[in-house]
Amino acid sequence: MVILPFHKHVRLDRTWETTRNEYRLINKKVMEEAPCSVAILVDRGLGGATRVSSSDFSLAITVLFFGGNDDREALAFAVRMAEHPGISLTVVRFIPSEEFKPENVKLEITEDQTGSCSRETRLVDIEAITELKAKLKEEECQIIYEEKIVKCHEEICKAMNEYSRSNLFLVGKSPEGSVASGLHVMRSDTPELGPVGSLLTSSESVSTSASVLVVQQYLASRDSQVVGVLKNVKKEVTPVEDTESP
Repeated sequence: MVILPFHKHVRLDRTWETTRNEYRLINKKVMEEAPCSVAILVDRGLGGATRVSSSDFSLAITVLFFGGNDDREALAFAVRMAEHPGISLTVVRFIPSEEFKPENVKLEITEDQTGSCSRETRLVDIEAITELKAKLKEEECQIIYEEKIVKCHEEICKAMNEYSRSNLFLVGKSPEGSVASGLHVMRSDTPELGPVGSLLTSSESVSTSASVLVVQQYLASRDSQVVGVLKNVKKEVTPVEDTESP
């Protein structure tokens, strides 16, 4: 995975300042043409200015999982990061309630394609979560898995705010699934961050000073699905309803 720096940095008053606009052009080019997964790091003081030894290192990471290729790639990368003894990982999966309706959700997002996913994608998402739950049973596992049942914009933001003290958020650039399909598209000046990344960095609805890593999974062909889960996934999986937990 190639990790690129965001072209803006945060001032002391928490407003954004563009430092190197040419970085944005480079980032866009890499995200379009790189033969691998790519991530953009919005660094808001991650790790601080003081160097510490690996034994004293600690970091709280939160993955916001809606579903889809990019979200699974972010999850897989976070799980690998959690192998470090100083990292604690929380995975938050958003599930639509019975009352959930797309028009109930209004987030400030971008021009990216964010929406409903195919039945195959839903099944692969469930397989990834099933693998994660199996990993939770391992000794010395430092991963916490939680599910948030949401029905509206306010509940999504409220859930995100519960993890505002995290040091780092990992999110997919283009989330998919029932909840993601309800995100109303609005123009943003940072489409490279995707809807959730933009919400975490520029929305008044979510208050956090955490850094954000926005992940885009590499697709060999934009017309074919490529899965990014914790391990290789068999093609045949047991069908499970989208609104039910595995």
